Amino acid sequence: MIDCCIFDLDGVVVDTARYHYLAWAALARELGFEFTPVQGEATKGVSRMASLEIVLRAGGLEGRFSAAERERLAAEKNARYLRFVSQMTPAEVLPGVAAFLHDVSKPDCFTVDHAGSGHFYGHPELGAKKARAIMDRLALSHDLVRDVCLLIKYHDKPLRPERSCLLNMMRLLSGEGVDTPRLMDELMDLKRADTLGKAPSCFYYVETIEEMRSLAHDLLEAGEPYSLKMLAINGGDLIRAGVKPGPELGQLLNAALEAVIEDNIPNDRETLLVHLNLN
Repeated sequence: MIDCCIFDLDGVVVDTARYHYLAWAALARELGFEFTPVQGEATKGVSRMASLEIVLRAGGLEGRFSAAERERLAAEKNARYLRFVSQMTPAEVLPGVAAFLHDVSKPDCFTVDHAGSGHFYGHPELGAKKARAIMDRLALSHDLVRDVCLLIKYHDKPLRPERSCLLNMMRLLSGEGVDTPRLMDELMDLKRADTLGKAPSCFYYVETIEEMRSLAHDLLEAGEPYSLKMLAINGGDLIRAGVKPGPELGQLLNAALEAVIEDNIPNDRETLLVHLNLN
């Protein structure tokens, strides 16, 4: 069971490297010189005190300060850096958070079968819940959390380059405010990255992923329906056809959508009403 996840902040969830540079640059100005972004590259990946020496050297001030003074300068820089980071917004979250978190619950779900093979059954669903908790603590936007959790929840669902299979996935990746075409592309990106992170013997699946991506684009361009809102009929049509308001309306609309997706029934009003025995 994982008790916590330790993130290397820089370049994982957000990019804080620029705030390290800005804090060093501000310290340099206080000391009377400019510290450029090019010079700032040398501070990446080294300790705070080593970075301070790089800054002082850039200003011709090496050897000017005692050990206690250098500690004070480094502390001033760090306090300024923390102020910068505290003002970061969800807009600064890096793309790819779903890829980073998609397998976060695998250790919780690991089991070994009678043949000695390991499995991670249920890790996408549990991973989506854990990712939501992590992202909520980071105060990320509702839309980002929703989209990332959808991608994590369905990233491992079997998918084939077939019309009905792809439309059903779009159905899962739809909802109020969801940009389904974008999420389908991001799902393919996630599947591709996941595949390339496995053994070379799995790389053949990349070709299938790109085939599915191309077919999904074609289906979207053709306006193939994958949500109730895209059907040629709605609840009003069913009521006018004699259906009483209530749960049956939703059941019939879902049956119509399933018929369009699974049986390729034409998405037009009369055909769907006939299919539902309402005309």
